[in-house]
Amino acid sequence: MRRETYDKSTANLELEVRPSVGDGGDQIMLISAASLAEQLDVSVRTVWRLLSSGKIPDPVKVGGSVRWRSNDIFAWIRDGCPERHGSRRANGSSRAVGRT
Repeated sequence: MRRETYDKSTANLELEVRPSVGDGGDQIMLISAASLAEQLDVSVRTVWRLLSSGKIPDPVKVGGSVRWRSNDIFAWIRDGCPERHGSRRANGSSRAVGRT
């Protein structure tokens, strides 16, 4: 496991990331909702609310787990945390992934 750090003028984000299975090329780093919440200094519930309202990047579902690509989170912060457009899922549902 390694740590990646992203510095922005007033924010310092350090994510603990774990490599996922890849094709041997660039490794895709995935982080959990709890890790994302900790790094953003919000509650896990707030992460799900942000997802539902289209304010954070979409996660990926791996088996029964929901994870965010660290590069998506870094790019989102770098770009000023923009809301995503077209937050509806492929099946037409606007329900957040992974919520029970």
